[in-house]
Amino acid sequence: MNIYTTKYVKFYPIIPLALFLVGLIALNFMEYSTSLKGGIEINIITNYTYSTSQIYNLLSKLNISNAEVTLSKGGITIILPMNASLAKANNYLINFYSNYSTYQSLELNKTTISLSLNKKFNETLANELENINNSIEITKKNLTNLAYMEYKAIANMIKNKYNITNNSIDQLQVIISDMYSNASKYYVNFIINGLKQGINITSYSYQQVTPTLSKYFTQQVLYVLITAFILIAIFAFIIFRSFAPSFTVVFGALNDLLVAIIFMDILHIPFGLTSLAALLMLLGFAMDTDMLAAIRILKRHEGNVEDRAYNAMRTGITMTTSAIATFSVLFVISLIFYVPTYYEISGVVLFGLIGDIFTSWFGNAVFLMIYKKRRGG
Repeated sequence: MNIYTTKYVKFYPIIPLALFLVGLIALNFMEYSTSLKGGIEINIITNYTYSTSQIYNLLSKLNISNAEVTLSKGGITIILPMNASLAKANNYLINFYSNYSTYQSLELNKTTISLSLNKKFNETLANELENINNSIEITKKNLTNLAYMEYKAIANMIKNKYNITNNSIDQLQVIISDMYSNASKYYVNFIINGLKQGINITSYSYQQVTPTLSKYFTQQVLYVLITAFILIAIFAFIIFRSFAPSFTVVFGALNDLLVAIIFMDILHIPFGLTSLAALLMLLGFAMDTDMLAAIRILKRHEGNVEDRAYNAMRTGITMTTSAIATFSVLFVISLIFYVPTYYEISGVVLFGLIGDIFTSWFGNAVFLMIYKKRRGG
């Protein structure tokens, strides 16, 4: 039975449109991986073999959740979410450097104006110099208050040991940087000592992704996705030389991503570099089915529009179900052996492909049929 010949065909697009709206809502609840929200990556070298479940059990004893564990031959990589205290300290450190930069600029202006004083502009420049001096004092006070606010537990120790005053801002800058670095090392040592209770660690190294760097990564991820959609739109427009079919191709790809994000929220799959790779893979599948529907319906002329849409749907669903079967097996394997990378990739692509069936054949195909009929097809 050709589903495109029924009188209810005009109601089919309600399904993908509903998924689109739910996907937009799901965006607000999306979790981010450590690579995008900041964290610490610990690389451990060991001569023994361990399972991911063993590592997660050790981390749970340390009250650490949302960690990402990857096993390799002779090594373990653990990506930890940013410690709340460290994240807060990092924000204060950024604010401190911002104020410190202002302080240095004011000192430079002060020196410049002092050297430029002459009789003619003495009064004007003197007033400006006084204003800058006041700004410097306020800035220095903000800097010291900012430092004490974050590190108030040891503020008295700092004050007594280093004799921090409003006149030793440069010294304060060095001390705060050292404190943040030492706090990071303490956090990592705490984790390593906990892991040593169940893992034979030969050596280890670590690197930290600060919120500032993670913000840069997030911007790059968005740049990649936006670029991908722009290229899809250009490619579709070159082929069809019309806005409507190009729009359906872009909508189909976007809707598949939103459906995948809905299930990412349900399955607690974080949005990160792994899931980004899966989403880009999903874009490729979406392009295949959407282009198939558009070419069959718009470019070919045998039979009527409904028959061409139905034949395209049968071919497209055969392609999609083959991919669904493959990623279903991978998804089950990831659940049995608890492999986070496989779980994220297969989960994103699998449910995105299921959503693609509704998007391509209940939404895009119907839109293209209506468009073709209005153009006399």
